Amino acid sequence: MFEVRQGGVLKNVIIGNNGADGVHIYGDATVDNVTWTDVGEDALTVKAPARVTIRNVTGASAEDKFFQLNAATTVSVDNIVVNGASKLFRENGGKCYPVHVTVNRARLTDFKEAVFRSDCSKSTFALSNAQLTNVKTVCYAKGKYASCGLK
Repeated sequence: MFEVRQGGVLKNVIIGNNGADGVHIYGDATVDNVTWTDVGEDALTVKAPARVTIRNVTGASAEDKFFQLNAATTVSVDNIVVNGASKLFRENGGKCYPVHVTVNRARLTDFKEAVFRSDCSKSTFALSNAQLTNVKTVCYAKGKYASCGLK
């Protein structure tokens, strides 16, 4: 597992056959050109409030969610390919702190539940330039829905 601290960069890494979490983010960070060959639990978890930039990532076989957001977070994703997950993004269930996620240039295949799931009406999600195959729904929330935009 990798820990990326405030201002850190994780770049040019292949994480394979990982049964537990792969990357923990503590503060503002960049993740660039990372491949998860077999995610297992979560590929990446944001553990503290952050602005996170994610670019040029691929992954497969996430049993549950690919990215877990456990704190107020703004995430910008550009160029992502994921095959097989329940969700791409999940805000910690039953919690409400604003998360703001934008995803541009995505190829997502075989998502059992949703691309984005939140239980917080203060959270937002935007998806553009995406190719979705066998994806149940884009946004899912219980109660008040998060704002979900598609372009």
